[in-house]
Amino acid sequence: MSASKSKKKDFVTSDPISKELHARVADKIIRARVKLLFQQPFFGTLITRLQIAAADAWLPTMAVDGKYLYYNHQFVDALKQEELEFVFAHEILHMCYDHVGPTGRRGDREPRLYNCACDYVVNNELIKLNIGKLPTGDFEGLKDPKYDNWGSEDVYDDLQKQQKQMTSQQAGDMLDKMLDQLLDEHMTGPSGDDENGEPKDGKEGPNGKEFGKGPSQMSDEERRQLREEMKQHIINAAKQAKGRGNVPAGVERMIQELTAPKMDWRSLLQNQLNSLVPADYSFLQVSRKGWDCDAVLPGQINEK
Repeated sequence: MSASKSKKKDFVTSDPISKELHARVADKIIRARVKLLFQQPFFGTLITRLQIAAADAWLPTMAVDGKYLYYNHQFVDALKQEELEFVFAHEILHMCYDHVGPTGRRGDREPRLYNCACDYVVNNELIKLNIGKLPTGDFEGLKDPKYDNWGSEDVYDDLQKQQKQMTSQQAGDMLDKMLDQLLDEHMTGPSGDDENGEPKDGKEGPNGKEFGKGPSQMSDEERRQLREEMKQHIINAAKQAKGRGNVPAGVERMIQELTAPKMDWRSLLQNQLNSLVPADYSFLQVSRKGWDCDAVLPGQINEK
């Protein structure tokens, strides 16, 4: 087991969080959010929409579900200030690119490998935008210039292709190594219920909202609703940030598709052909074909 994996595992604890640790982490979180809000308003606007919730009892790093940003006190405390800003922006891009939850872009892909593909995409983009600093040392995240401007599906296919060229042992080692470098935990279950079907909604503790069993209980319909709301928040945040910070190229492309969707050329051709087919005839629009023989013929009415 590598050092980072061992440390992350040790961060999970059901012991009470000391007031000193909570105060230090809370201050670091506030400073990171404020700095993003002023220097990177696109990310700052979206990060302030999330409710911050402690989840030390089950979460070793960070996680996001579109409503809550879950964190582990010791993990946040171990990060430098600029590294925390990077991880916050990392979580925002996961939401922007619909990497979150079973109703997102993952489809029927293998969850763990797809999560790694998503991290390559997000980390590469944040490095290019120079937002914060990618964590180094024990918590260094996945990165590879090869995957610049790739989509998560393309990266997934490439990783899967690499695994098929390896033995099962090598492929397993490759996956374990990548999983060890994930900066967060990805929500993969259909809801927030635990394995016994008990709700995992948090409660107000001495350090604020706390989730002791797992992430917030949420149905697939609620997740879909959050996704639709998030699309509008992303568009608004991009408008506010225009000229005042960095908006990721992938987000700009996504907004273009949302606000100016392109129609498939087959549909356009079908519509054009339909407009040339006579739908009816009417004497309100007389045809010119009968003019040379003193006949009055009805004109044709085409489909609109």
